[in-house]
Amino acid sequence: MASIDDFIPEFDVRERFERRVKAPPEVVMQTAYDFDMQSIWLIRTIINTRKFLLGGTQDKRNSMGLVEETRKLGWGTLVEEPGRLLICGAVCQPWFGDVKFTAISPEDFAAYNEPDQVKIAWTLETIETEPNVTLFAHEVRAAATDDEARRKFKSYWRWARFGIIAIRLLLLPTIQKKAESMDDDREDWERAWSSAPHRRLLDISKYDFAGRFKLDLGDVVAVTVTIAPFEYADKLYIEDDICPICGATTVASDRTRVSVNPVFTKIPNLAFGSWAHSSCLENCLIVNDPPQLLGNTFRVQTTAKGS
Repeated sequence: MASIDDFIPEFDVRERFERRVKAPPEVVMQTAYDFDMQSIWLIRTIINTRKFLLGGTQDKRNSMGLVEETRKLGWGTLVEEPGRLLICGAVCQPWFGDVKFTAISPEDFAAYNEPDQVKIAWTLETIETEPNVTLFAHEVRAAATDDEARRKFKSYWRWARFGIIAIRLLLLPTIQKKAESMDDDREDWERAWSSAPHRRLLDISKYDFAGRFKLDLGDVVAVTVTIAPFEYADKLYIEDDICPICGATTVASDRTRVSVNPVFTKIPNLAFGSWAHSSCLENCLIVNDPPQLLGNTFRVQTTAKGS
């Protein structure tokens, strides 16, 4: 079983935070992925204060989820098990105001030792401790690559840790509250998605479903596409414009938001949001049995480079 120990077994700094959340693991993880950390004004203030003290640039940003934003900043994905575990990592020089995060491949991360750098890895973890109750954990580890980097990092950490720890203490309870609130609405969500039109793809060769997830999932054996209910359509995360039925772009065409649920030989239940041509949907087989992960679309990316 993968863990952060695989990437930073020995560290200069380790912080771990845990919360008990009254919601299923997949709901908690989805909430963590999508939560805009800087929507909390105090976190935003801490981040901007740090930049000011270190002479960094105050950048304008658009609202985005925690995982999406960290990937845009340069963090790479070391391990991703949808709904259960995410480990991200990068090397950087955190004592600068404008920090540049550089992703390292999972195979090379543990051994990376270029001078004057700090390796940092962090996790999002969910463990179901009892039905609809999840232990949600977030761990951060940092290790300098040489003595000079360690000296700079320790000098920085003496004061920066107060803000960094405060961010986590603010973040986890907010994710907990939001996940528990989402779970309260879960019955309406599942009812809407289950009663939505479901289509079974007759030809699964036009789209690289395994490549979409970039995980070792085995062979794809079946794919169901569900038309997104109107009230939840704008909540569906869609990464690109490619139709999963024909493999062509949906730009400038009559298209529909759908949840795509491929079944693989190794992992039976995964999902992602997509656009599909309305004409392609008409050519699919109508089915009555809904997939298990309707509407649960994780932002899956397992390349070494952050996007």
